[in-house]
Amino acid sequence: MLNPQSTWRTAAQLAWQGLRHQRFATWVASSTLAAAVATIHVHLALTVRPADRVADLLDRFEQRYVLAFDGFATGIPTAPLDALAPQLQAAGVLQRTDVLCATFITEPDPLPLTVCSQWVDPNSAVRVSPELQALQTYSTGRAPRAGADEIAVEEHLAQRLKLQVGSRFHLYRNEPEQTVVGLFTRSAQVSTADVLTSLSTLQRLRQRSGEASVVLFELQAGYEVTAVVAQLEKYLPQQRIISAKVAADRVRTAVKPIWLAGSVLAAVVSILGALVGLLTLSSAVQARLPDFAVLRTF
Repeated sequence: MLNPQSTWRTAAQLAWQGLRHQRFATWVASSTLAAAVATIHVHLALTVRPADRVADLLDRFEQRYVLAFDGFATGIPTAPLDALAPQLQAAGVLQRTDVLCATFITEPDPLPLTVCSQWVDPNSAVRVSPELQALQTYSTGRAPRAGADEIAVEEHLAQRLKLQVGSRFHLYRNEPEQTVVGLFTRSAQVSTADVLTSLSTLQRLRQRSGEASVVLFELQAGYEVTAVVAQLEKYLPQQRIISAKVAADRVRTAVKPIWLAGSVLAAVVSILGALVGLLTLSSAVQARLPDFAVLRTF
């Protein structure tokens, strides 16, 4: 009589041989399981993780910053903000940072990339808050100068595009080439800025003079965030004014339905993949039942 360990080993070998003889079914089952795993991974990568990074970034600015924005394409006119500088200071604003963002496309990347005006300008004598300073670090070269046809490129993008300091790069057709003057690394929470340039340069390239996509207000010490938001809403009734904390809460709330739908889809695909795998294995075992019957007689 065969010992149980030998019997199980032989049975496993027979099952494996059955799977090898049904290569197409095995390939379908393996592909389905791989698709299930990929679905879960993509779901997490495209919904939960980016949202968490953005929310974590906003949490960093929670107590000291207020955001004003209109829309990615429309922007906020900055001239009225310049005229309101004394009132904004009296309302509790210590410093204002205007950020303009736009998209551009390169041949190696199928998805649009983002170019932003630099929120930290080492060439300027204007004070830079520690929170903003931590968002980017220049590893090579320097920051673009105001108004110059110069850009800084995120390190990994520069590697993909084979760019280095001194390279020339076309952000937009029918516009002057930009000189790469620096390579930078960004904070893990920052996922948008692939290329940085000066605010005035980007405004010129996109014909958006005097506009910003987002205005970041740093608050003076001792001022209550909600009170400052109320004052800014009074001075800027056409803009959306929210604190960084409210923005973080909205990001987390907005992603929940998407996360739930993706989780359900991933669960369904995983169950289907498991069923296909079990059915394929069952079919292989059924085909070798006579061999298993022989084993049972010993």
